[in-house]
Amino acid sequence: MTGVQAYRRQSAPAWTRIDAILFLYRRADENLDRAESLLAAGDAAAAGPLLIETQTIVTAFASGLDMAEASSVQLLKLYEYVGHQLAQATVAALREARKTMKTLAAGFEDVQDRARQMERTGELPPFSESSAITATA
Repeated sequence: MTGVQAYRRQSAPAWTRIDAILFLYRRADENLDRAESLLAAGDAAAAGPLLIETQTIVTAFASGLDMAEASSVQLLKLYEYVGHQLAQATVAALREARKTMKTLAAGFEDVQDRARQMERTGELPPFSESSAITATA
């Protein structure tokens, strides 16, 4: 086997759907933390791109909801609330958005082991890389 063939046969570690969700929640939390600090220092211009990226994450979460599920309606309301807080772009509003996102993330953290198991056993379809790229682009 040549070096090129060995390289092509390598497989990346499997990244599950829950891993992607938790990564995005962590990224949103980091963005909100930095944006809050920047706003407190009076640098709204530097906070803007962080808020836009966070809004993109929240929008991706909202767009992935199955609205036939009652729980999705409740999640959508929470995501809309977070989006409204992000649009306010004040320190107090970002604290509210961050608090709500942390609560949502905690729910996903609580079920992460079960979610990984469900994906491994096929109860949930496998995560596709193209979905991750679309959700974060």
